[in-house]
Amino acid sequence: MYSVFFEECRNAIVLTIQIIIAVNKTNVLFILIAFKNFVMVKL
Repeated sequence: MYSVFFEECRNAIVLTIQIIIAVNKTNVLFILIAFKNFVMVKL
């Protein structure tokens, strides 16, 4: 029971990390531009 739960959590964490890496690879430029615009609006 515990080991199955641990495996599920580990798989979910790995999947989440893979999604974050994929999103960062495709959207890092967009995120930087949006952040720069946000900073410029605040200043």
